[in-house]
Amino acid sequence: MALFTGSWLDCGMVRIVGTHQLDSHTTYLIEVTVGSITWIVKHRYSQFETLHEQLVALHQINKNSFPTKRYFDNRNSRLVIERRQYELESYLQSVLRLLRSVPISLRIFLEFHCYEINSLSEFLAETLYDCGEDFLSRDSLFISTPLQLHAITRRIRLEKPSFGDSADPRLDVGHILDFLVRLKRMKVIGCHGNVGTTNLPTTDLTFDVSLCKCIKFVHFHISPPSIIKNIYTISSSLQTLKFSQSVSSINEIFGSIILSNSVKPYLWNNLENLDLNDNLIE
Repeated sequence: MALFTGSWLDCGMVRIVGTHQLDSHTTYLIEVTVGSITWIVKHRYSQFETLHEQLVALHQINKNSFPTKRYFDNRNSRLVIERRQYELESYLQSVLRLLRSVPISLRIFLEFHCYEINSLSEFLAETLYDCGEDFLSRDSLFISTPLQLHAITRRIRLEKPSFGDSADPRLDVGHILDFLVRLKRMKVIGCHGNVGTTNLPTTDLTFDVSLCKCIKFVHFHISPPSIIKNIYTISSSLQTLKFSQSVSSINEIFGSIILSNSVKPYLWNNLENLDLNDNLIE
């Protein structure tokens, strides 16, 4: 998963790799690379304009640095589109070189909050800051993904403050930790193949569930046991464990789940229901 270390020049790259035409509108396909992880973002010209306005207002980017609308005659011709693609790519690259870091407006535009560890964790922290207490009080089912849990697992291991690079208390990952410790019901929904528009296989997204100390119900959908770490640590509280479209053999359950501790088998004294119905088990 992508981890942005603070300097774009050290670990990032962005380029526009193509366009998509629908009716009279052109969407630009932006390839974002952070480290070894690459993903595609889609934006129209008007969204580039909005980004530029934000950067001018908040980060003193030159107002005249943005490619102007020209070529009013035959604006959808291939030549015009290719020219604008080149100009928009040059604009993004020059802004990133100038700023060196990636401000919040640009992170959102490039969808860091979907694929980058720090931004994804901060996005979830802010969400839980706003509605986490209400969610827990209603004992609602928390829907997550392997990507999200993988990001949290890696973020808490980083040698940096829980509030990261921001002074905003809403972005403190401590909100996530507090929420997971008290959470009782969770469903993890994975996917086949790569994650979203990235080059990242879902099978690489291992995650740790040991923070879920009060969990009673957990459902893993398209999430094989091999990517779930330390599940034995929730054996004392878990009452229902469900896998769907995740398991191909009973050995996966007994090898990765029941006997997952190398020292001794953990006792699942409170486990009332192990649901494996929606799986192709050999």
